[in-house]
Amino acid sequence: MTSQQSLRQQVRDQITEYSRLTQGLFTSFDILADGKTPPESPNDMMKQIVQLDNTLMGNVDKIEQHQIQQRKILQVRKEIEGVDKAIMEVIRTLRMAKETLEASLENHDEKMAASTDARLAEIPVSEIVAYANRLGNYTSAPPNFNPADPNQPFEPPYPREVSMRAGILNQQHVPAAALVSLDGGVMPGMAGQPIQPLTVLGESGEGVTPAGGIVSGVGVGVGGDAGAGAGVGGLMNGHMGMIPPHGLMDEDDDDSGSSSEDEGLSFYGRNKERQDQQQQQQQQQQQQQQQQQQQQQQQQEPDDEDAADIFDLDLS
Repeated sequence: MTSQQSLRQQVRDQITEYSRLTQGLFTSFDILADGKTPPESPNDMMKQIVQLDNTLMGNVDKIEQHQIQQRKILQVRKEIEGVDKAIMEVIRTLRMAKETLEASLENHDEKMAASTDARLAEIPVSEIVAYANRLGNYTSAPPNFNPADPNQPFEPPYPREVSMRAGILNQQHVPAAALVSLDGGVMPGMAGQPIQPLTVLGESGEGVTPAGGIVSGVGVGVGGDAGAGAGVGGLMNGHMGMIPPHGLMDEDDDDSGSSSEDEGLSFYGRNKERQDQQQQQQQQQQQQQQQQQQQQQQQQEPDDEDAADIFDLDLS
């Protein structure tokens, strides 16, 4: 038997040899009982059996050691299987983490480019504050605003310079010796003093000041066809809607003007309201005229159809 044979094969061959020697020993005993000489001496066969038995017992010890090692191998295999399961769980976790990272990093370059452009195109804070100041007093268009009407004047989302200069705040403290009227004309005055209001003139070219003074002269008034500017409570001539300086007034006029100063300050506001009301009335009249024209056209269309029916005769 060679050393290359496995322990199982060696034990199997030894058991087969042990069985053959045992049978040969019993056969030699039968031959000796018959008084014949056996082909092989029983003593030699007994020695071979004893030697084979010792070898077989040694192999049995090897088998026991082999079984112990096999049990250890099985235990290690179980541990390896547990480690393999843990490794597979880690691999699955890593794969899920990879998928999450890929989803989060998708279009990363585009997002980085967009963020870079956004940082480069930042709007200055001063510009934002200025725009907020412009829109701070407005929430929507006026209630009567009709964007389809071309005749309706457009107002920007901030007061015009002329309107601001014609306001009450500018009338109370005039930093320069001139103001701008609502129609764009220059009104001479004195710094630090309020400008006396223009009267709203009628068709006759005359008007009444807030203090009850009668005004006559030549020029263009704020709300009428022709008229003149006047001081409060006095008579004076005006030219082209201009208010003369306080130095050209009489002392009596100056005294009466100071007594009605508060009333004169708000007179521009009332004139502006009257102008706005007149504009609204004109717009309403235009709309009414358009509606009447449309109604007349609608009424004329059936008449034309009736006339056509009258002359639609069957001459055949």
